Amino acid sequence: MGDHFLTHDRPQPGHDASSQEGLGQQTPGGDHADQRAHEIQEYPSITLAWDIVAALTASGVRDIVYCPGSRCAPFAYVLYAAQRANTVRTHVRLDERSAAFLALGLSRGSDDEFGLAPVAIVTTSGTAVAELHAGVVEAYHSHIPLIIVSADRPNLLHGVGASQTTTQRGIFGPHVVSERELHSTEAGCDAVGARVERLVAQARGLPRGVPGPVHLNVCLDTPLVPADLHALRVRADLSPSTPPAARVRVLASPIRPTAWDEVVEPDLRTVILAGDGASPQAREWAQMAQIPIFAEPTSGLVGTAHHIPFQQSLLSDPDVASCIQQVIVTGRPTLSRPVSALLARADVRVVVVGESGQWPDVSGTASCVVAALSPREHSGDEDEADVPRMNVCDDVSTTPDDGHTQWLAELRARAQTTQTRIDEILGRGEPQVPTLMRLARLVWESTQGPLILGASNTIRAVDLVARCRREGIVVANRGAAGIDGTLATASGVALAQAKATTVLVGDLTFLHDASALAQGEHELTPALDIIVADDRGGGIFATLEHGKAEYSDVCRRWFATPQSVDLSSLARAYGVEYHRGTCLDDCAAFLSTRTEAAGMRILHVPIRTGVDDYVDLRAASRPQR
Repeated sequence: MGDHFLTHDRPQPGHDASSQEGLGQQTPGGDHADQRAHEIQEYPSITLAWDIVAALTASGVRDIVYCPGSRCAPFAYVLYAAQRANTVRTHVRLDERSAAFLALGLSRGSDDEFGLAPVAIVTTSGTAVAELHAGVVEAYHSHIPLIIVSADRPNLLHGVGASQTTTQRGIFGPHVVSERELHSTEAGCDAVGARVERLVAQARGLPRGVPGPVHLNVCLDTPLVPADLHALRVRADLSPSTPPAARVRVLASPIRPTAWDEVVEPDLRTVILAGDGASPQAREWAQMAQIPIFAEPTSGLVGTAHHIPFQQSLLSDPDVASCIQQVIVTGRPTLSRPVSALLARADVRVVVVGESGQWPDVSGTASCVVAALSPREHSGDEDEADVPRMNVCDDVSTTPDDGHTQWLAELRARAQTTQTRIDEILGRGEPQVPTLMRLARLVWESTQGPLILGASNTIRAVDLVARCRREGIVVANRGAAGIDGTLATASGVALAQAKATTVLVGDLTFLHDASALAQGEHELTPALDIIVADDRGGGIFATLEHGKAEYSDVCRRWFATPQSVDLSSLARAYGVEYHRGTCLDDCAAFLSTRTEAAGMRILHVPIRTGVDDYVDLRAASRPQR
């Protein structure tokens, strides 16, 4: 690989180049020290780790998460030197499970010319690798480019009772898009860099494919320490400021989109259903055909020009749902049963747009599946920016009729009526008493910057009541829809975006990932506000069949699983600022005091429980009798 590290164009936060030996100033010993650094014969495991890190950075990896251990020690020394030279940003975490989700959040929060930025995570051998599996599964189903680098014992130590040794190759099964193994005996070979760069390209989905996690298993033999640490530092410090010439330029090969008129029936009453990971081109489709968009919170399409809010309420209304004759699906709409019921209808024509072979078609009703869809030329002069955004269900009378179909106007009118009814439902009873729905709307409308939602009840609450566009990305781990790793994911997003980030989770989601609150003394702390909607257990089960009165004896212990944890003491143990919100004004005051300064805060909000809100909100579009 030579002596190349790609210089990072983003300064490492907290890094003072002027104070680092070898960066912009003469190292002790001058040219003699430089020459000595290049003459030292380095141990193979250190050289292999160097080659791998150099290839990762040359391929555009800017963040590497490191989990400490003995077998992965060569990477610790190389990353230490690389960080000194400002070639990569590193994050050290104890818990591999949380580290995997941190890496996932770092990727979700940053992008480059090819899409989401690839992020690497390095672990030691044994169960440490298995701990990554939940994050790898989420990355696989959400198409996140993670590079798993697992240190391993040499092959001769496998199957003979060696400590901390297990079969690591293939450990992630079908949940990685590619896998490779390297050995310390291969250190210094040019092919090493080529293999690593290929893996990064595959993680990105290049030249043509779907992004996802990849696994590099690295068998390292002793010694696991450098021959001369100072020489390693000097070598990193003296690396050229430009990356090495690329071995192979791997570029994206665009998919040829299918023409709109080939697959979309123009005379059918049509809606776009946008789920998590939806194509941004859905805006163009809607603009061109003047058709409405029903969008989940993480689709990126809430509040856009043709978005119709309150999809669960509207699709629960037979008067609305029965009018729909054709659906264009983008992303993975999985949040609500009304949406699933629409997609399961035999009388509805379903067109799915998705690059993956695992396209969303749960009921097997799709009429047509395409990788990409190209809108035909729009004949009007109206641009997306010219169309009024339905941020808060604007009065239809104030919306221009030109270019809008009657169908779109009818849905907007129904959404306006539905909003009035939803406002009435949220306002009944004592207005200051926190409920999940009230809290969800407050957080959605009162915060800016990234918003991370728990994948269970909280995102569904937002889906029910969100009525306007908000600034900042919205993220939930809906690939496999588990509640694990939510706080770690949020930390990654906050660090990648370098912005104050808000998290809205239930109490079980919070407790499941509480260890992500731990921050090493030398690590960057994200600017994170964590809102815990505490309903004393898994409130989502009360809204399902298990919540029926006849199952009450079973539901509380076996499904809701309430926990007895003092959140204030837990926060204090982790050194996190704790607040308690007993009314909505408390919550609003808390949200109004966030600054961009680093630091984590918890707002603990005990909420009123019950299923009436869910039932009534879903029925809000139906005529009141």
